[in-house]
Amino acid sequence: MGKVKRVLLGAFLLALLGVCACGTKDTEEAKSGEMQSEYTPTPKLSSSEKKEYYETAEKKYSEGDLLRALELYLKLGKYKDAKEKVAECEDVVYSDAKKLYKAEDYEEAMEAFIILGGYEDSREYVEKCQDNIDYHEALLKFEKAEQSKKPTDYKSTRELFLKLGDFEDSVYYADESGYRCAVLYMNDGRLEDAYNAFKEVGDYEDSEKLGKDCYQRFNYEYAVAKLQAGKDSEAVEYFKKIPGYKDSDRQIDRITNENGGNETYAEATEVKVNQNYQMQISSTDDIDWYKIELEKEAILKFELKNDKKNVSLFLSKDGSKSSELLKASTDASVATKAYQLPEGTYYLRAQSVKKSDQIPGEYSFSITEVSGDYSFIEIESNDELDNATQIKCGINCEGNLENESSERSGDWYIFELEKDCVVSITGTMGANTNALSCVMGIYRNPTWYSPSWGSSYWDGNVMDVTVGVGSMATSDLISFKAGTYYVHVYSGNGEYAFTVNAEVTDTKKLGREIEYNNNPTAANEIEIGKEYSGELKNETFEHSLLGDWFVFELDKDSVVSITGTLKHRGDASSCKMGIYQNPTWYSPSMGSSYWQGNVVRMTVGVGSTATSDLISFKAGTYYVYVYSGNGEYTFTVNSEANK
Repeated sequence: MGKVKRVLLGAFLLALLGVCACGTKDTEEAKSGEMQSEYTPTPKLSSSEKKEYYETAEKKYSEGDLLRALELYLKLGKYKDAKEKVAECEDVVYSDAKKLYKAEDYEEAMEAFIILGGYEDSREYVEKCQDNIDYHEALLKFEKAEQSKKPTDYKSTRELFLKLGDFEDSVYYADESGYRCAVLYMNDGRLEDAYNAFKEVGDYEDSEKLGKDCYQRFNYEYAVAKLQAGKDSEAVEYFKKIPGYKDSDRQIDRITNENGGNETYAEATEVKVNQNYQMQISSTDDIDWYKIELEKEAILKFELKNDKKNVSLFLSKDGSKSSELLKASTDASVATKAYQLPEGTYYLRAQSVKKSDQIPGEYSFSITEVSGDYSFIEIESNDELDNATQIKCGINCEGNLENESSERSGDWYIFELEKDCVVSITGTMGANTNALSCVMGIYRNPTWYSPSWGSSYWDGNVMDVTVGVGSMATSDLISFKAGTYYVHVYSGNGEYAFTVNAEVTDTKKLGREIEYNNNPTAANEIEIGKEYSGELKNETFEHSLLGDWFVFELDKDSVVSITGTLKHRGDASSCKMGIYQNPTWYSPSMGSSYWQGNVVRMTVGVGSTATSDLISFKAGTYYVYVYSGNGEYTFTVNSEANK
C-alpha cells in the first residue's frame, strides 16, 4: 500500500470513527478510567440502516472477523448491544493488532490500531506503524540509490531518513546518504554542490576534510576564471576566501599591488610561431605567461634553453593545470618537444622548478613549425566520450592520467579507418613511482552499460592491453572494418603514450574475425571448409547481446557440422558455438532473453576441440554465433552436399 494511499485511509477512518475530541463516553466509564475506542455513531442512520449495519456486524462477529465487526459496532453507538459488543471485540482486536505489529505487518496492524482509536496505547502504535512503514520505504529508496549512483537519489533518500528523526538507525542512513551524495558530486566535478552536501552531514566520516577541499577548489577555480575574464577585483574576493591555498596569497598581493607584466593568464604576451624569445625570471616565484594563436592545424616544436636547468615550460589550452598538454623541463640545458596540434588558442607558462635561493635568471624558447609525424597530445578535457581527442593512426599520442582508476573515468580519443585494416595498439607507461599500470582499449560504438546485477562497464570493447609502470606492451592483431573507433585509457596515475597501428589488407584472407561483429547485421562473411579465429572478452551470456557473428551460404542442400577449438589461457572459460537460421532476438516479459533460430549448438572446453553432430541443411543463408566465454577460439564449418 503506497504512503499516499495509507494517509488517505488513515484520514478516512479517523473521520469515519470520530477519533477526535468530539468522541463521547458514558459518565460512568469516564469515572472508572476504563480506556475504550473513541467513536461517534454514524449520524442520521434510519432504523432500517441500523438494522442492516447491526446484522452485518453480527455476521462478521460470528465469522470471527472481529476487526470488521468492531468497525461496524462503533458506527451504531448505543443501538441494541453494540456498545457491549465493542467492549468484547476490543481486547481481541488489540491483541491481534499487536501480533501483526510483531510480525512486521505494519500496514494491517496500523489499520486495526486506527479502528481501536483511543483504546489502550493504540494511538502510539499507529505512530509506530507509520514510522516502520516510512523507514522501510526509505531503506528501499537507499537500495535504489545504490543501484542508480545518482546524487539526487541519495539526496531524496536522506530527506526521508531525516523525517524519521532517531527512529531505528535513521540517523546513520541519513548521514551515509548525504555523504555518498556529496562524494558523487565531488567525483563529477560539481564542487560547490559537493561542499554544501558535505556541510549538511557535519563531521560524519571525513566530510569536514573533503568539504574543505571542495570549498578551496571551487573558489580557486572561480578565481582563476575571473582572472581569465580580466575581472581581477572579483578574482581577489574568491582568493580571499581560501587564504594559504595554492598561490592565493601571492595572487592577492600581485593584483592588489599591480605592477604590470605578463605574470597572469589574463596578461599573457602573444608570441608567434617560427620565432625565438629571450626572457628572464626575476625570482623563484615569478611566472611568465605567453599566448599562441593557431589558425590551422600544425606540428610545432617547442625548444627551451636554460643553463641553470631550473626552468620549465608548460603548454595548456586554458591556462589551468587540468588542461596542460606538455611540460618541457630543463633536466638538461636544452629541452625539446614536438606535437601535432589542432587550430585554436594555446598558453605557455614558464616558471622556476626549484624553490631555492638560486634565481633562474635568463631563459630562451622558440616555437617552430615542422613537417613529419610527431607525438599528438591529449586535448583536455577529454574525460568524456563526447570530448574525445581526434588522433591519427601511426602517430604517437601522449597524455596523463590523474588517479583515474575506474573504467568510468579516463581519457578518450577517436580515430577513423577509411578501409578494412589489421589493427593493434602499442602503449607505454612512464616510470613515475606514483604511477599504476593502466589499461588501453579500442572500442566501437562505446556505450556505458549499467546492469541491475554485476558491475557497470563500457560496452563495445574490441581489444585492450594492460601496460605496467615504465614498460611497453602491444595488443594482439585484430581485423577491423572501416569506420569510427575510440581509444580509452584508464585505470592508472601518470604519463602514458600509445600508437594505433593499422595496416590495410584483404582481411577476408586472414581467416580472422573482423570487428565489430557482435550482432547478425555486422556478421563476417566466411567460406565453407576454411578455418576462422577470433576472441571473446567476457562475453558470457547468450542473452547479453554479446558474442561474435559470422555468416555463410549453402548453394545446395548439404550435411553440415562445425568443429571448434578454444585455446588454453589462464583466465579462459569454455565457450559455445552455434549455427542459426534467421536469428531473431527474443525478449519475453518473463525469463531470460535469447537468440531464436538455433539449429546446431555445442560447447568447447578450454584447450580442447569439439565437433558437432552432422545435420542436413537446406540451401540458404546461415549464421555462426560464438559466445559464452573468454579467450581465443577457432572454428571451421564443414559441409558435404546431400547425395
